[in-house]
Parts: sequence; C-alpha cells; structure tokens
Amino acid sequence: MAKAGLRTVFVTVGTTQFDDLVTEVTKLETVQLLSGCGYSKIVVQFGSGTIPKIKHRAVSFFDFKSSLENDMRAADLIISHAGAGSILEAVRHRKSKLIVVVNEKLLDNHQLELARAMDSNGYAACTTVEKLAETIQRVQDEVFVPFPEQDKSKFPEVLNNILGWR
Repeated sequence: MAKAGLRTVFVTVGTTQFDDLVTEVTKLETVQLLSGCGYSKIVVQFGSGTIPKIKHRAVSFFDFKSSLENDMRAADLIISHAGAGSILEAVRHRKSKLIVVVNEKLLDNHQLELARAMDSNGYAACTTVEKLAETIQRVQDEVFVPFPEQDKSKFPEVLNNILGWR
C-alpha cells in the first residue's frame, strides 16, 4: 500500500446505474471520512447513472472505459457494486481492500448472495449504502483473505461436461 495520505479509493458501479452509491461516496462526510483514513484520491466510475455533482478536488469521475484494470490496480481500497464481474476483477488484484455494496433497490437481488459469500469467506466486506461509512472505518484494520488463483485447467473439464463428451 502507498504511504498514508497518498492512497487511492476506486469506486465502480460497472455498466449499471447505482446513483445512491455514487452520491454516498461523493458527499462531503464520506470524502472527509476517507481523507481521515489516509485516502487522498477518490476515482468514481458512475456507469450509466447520473453524472455526479462533485465539489471536492480529491474526487474525479468517469462513466465508462474499455478496461478498469489500471484503476483497480492503482487503488488501495475498491468500493464496488455487487456485480459478479466487478467483484471478481477486484479480488484478483489482491493488494486492494474490497467493499461490496449491495443495491437494495434491485428486485430479486441475486447479487446479495455473492456479496455475502465473499464476506463470509473473508475476501471482501459486504455492506449497504446506509452502512458504507461504518464499513469503511471497520475495514481499515481488517486483513482480507487472498482470493484463490484461477485454475484454468478446470475449463476444459467443465466444457466437456456441458457438451456431454464425458
């Protein structure tokens, strides 16, 4: 991790709209909390949502990029929506702490199960928008379990089973 005061937070909502999360991380109280925890830069990817009305020099934002890899790699803390792709991309970087924020407004929220599993296995912290500030404070001293490396040898086996070749 970078030295105190030089750390970066990356916030992503993927391709979705999750304005409640974007609003929460860009409000003055949250920016001050993150600053107090030693984060000097907050990068927000707001997806298909509303362009944030930001008045903090520590905060920058964008809607989409072809890849979020560099942003995730540069982050010391990732705050992500509970989309499977975003979560897996974040935990594979291993150096960043990950907070997964569940969108409680989604009907039939399939993301909740994945977020809770990541939390219960120690890979990330699962929270809601309302409890984000509390979770940010809690994870500062928390050590997460490194996510297992991808076992690429399993894919042919799974594909063979799907196609009925075994």
